[in-house]
Amino acid sequence: MYEKIDYIPIQTPFMYTLPQNHILNDRYIINNVVGQGGFGITYEAYDKKLQNIVCIKELFLSGSSTRSTNYTVYSQQTQSELSFQDFMQRFIEEARQLAKFQHLNIVRVLDVFQENATAYMVMEYVEAETLKDIINRKGALSEKEAKPLIKQLLSAVEEIHKKGMLHRDIKPENLLITKQNRLVLIDFGSARAF
Repeated sequence: MYEKIDYIPIQTPFMYTLPQNHILNDRYIINNVVGQGGFGITYEAYDKKLQNIVCIKELFLSGSSTRSTNYTVYSQQTQSELSFQDFMQRFIEEARQLAKFQHLNIVRVLDVFQENATAYMVMEYVEAETLKDIINRKGALSEKEAKPLIKQLLSAVEEIHKKGMLHRDIKPENLLITKQNRLVLIDFGSARAF
């Protein structure tokens, strides 16, 4: 049985996010917002079925999506030729492709579903700090610190290329580093098959 976790309400600059304790897919309980980018909002959530913490990315196009009081997502036509339905189909296909990866340095996708007129990708929750945050806090990494991370990143990229994909957005914000020095590549929003 899920025991409600008491979280301190956070003042968040994020707009249009799902509220704390909102339940998705009759399974996932939203804990808090982790981040928001051009293509989505990322939440930390509790998986009632597996009884663990997960990360959920919601397709929510910045600048063209909004949310009604019943949490339904509405999107205006984007400036690109793609409709929101096109973005949603690509998002779902991306999740299906990523779910095929079983690599220590690539974030694992556990589930994908549609709800609230949008799509959601459920991923493993990695307790880590982004490389960008580490550099901001400590400064540039030494060669000794960087080499094992580069090796892990190259291993992840090699695996992605073997599956016929390109990440297209490798940057310090998309590299998580755990306390055990495990690198995890995240945010495949720009990934494309080649």
